[in-house]
Amino acid sequence: MLTKEQVLDHMRQTSYRPLSYNELMAVFHLDAKGGAQFARIIGQLEKEGEILKTRKDKYGLPDMMNLVRGTIKLSERGYGILTPEPAGGEEIFIYGRNLNGAMHEDRVMVRISRRGGRDQRPEGEVIRALARASQELVGTFEKRRNMAQVIPDDPRQIYPVYVKPDPKMKLRNGDKVLVKITAYPDKNKYPEGKILEVFGAGGLPGVDVQIVIKKHGLRHTFPPAVIAEAQRAAQEVSQAEIERRRDLRGIKMVTIDSEDAKDLDDAVSVERIEGGYRLGVHIADVSHYVREDSQL
Repeated sequence: MLTKEQVLDHMRQTSYRPLSYNELMAVFHLDAKGGAQFARIIGQLEKEGEILKTRKDKYGLPDMMNLVRGTIKLSERGYGILTPEPAGGEEIFIYGRNLNGAMHEDRVMVRISRRGGRDQRPEGEVIRALARASQELVGTFEKRRNMAQVIPDDPRQIYPVYVKPDPKMKLRNGDKVLVKITAYPDKNKYPEGKILEVFGAGGLPGVDVQIVIKKHGLRHTFPPAVIAEAQRAAQEVSQAEIERRRDLRGIKMVTIDSEDAKDLDDAVSVERIEGGYRLGVHIADVSHYVREDSQL
């Protein structure tokens, strides 16, 4: 049974020159039955960027064609830096005009346009996005006379996302929203998207927490066993536990948190003592509630 590695090994030979689909079928002596599997292998290798099809419909390895795969990181100033695969290769600089719709942390294929010098990175142009890193973005809704768009909060997401809001949505300029990308950008157009959720004006109580959860893909629902254990842990500290600890509840302490904060996990105190002051730093004992190997 033919494998992906066998196809790649054949193409890695120094004598290999790009071959068409049918020519490769002949090389591996495949019949119609084997052709179905071969089609899947070629399709998967091409999708992953392991091989590339030329304009003449022939297949070869990227490095045979002056191409490099990797992950691109964008700057808010509009350019990109490609970290090649496998790790250890020289980073490649990509001007904004050569991003061709690549977004921050996408996996892309880049054509080298200029080799690096002693003090200069090589330069390149994105020719294809292999895998998109972002499917949803958090940003600020802006409506103008003839268009509506979402400006991503992350400045490295340099493209505004054009949207057509549902008329039933209660949206105001400046609202924080979650937008799903429905059409990715390319050389000639910005991305398009659909607003999934409206958080409200930035800075309102609870809005910033929702934004952080969505922006970083944090979990906000938990299994029943975890909820039950959390409820059991949220009990008043027993008298026995108090007696085995040093009780500092008589000292006035201050936390540096907003009025709506719910995680008051550290505080400071200052006492006048003989010869000066005592500064106290008081840290919540999380391990009292969250035991090792517990549901929490």
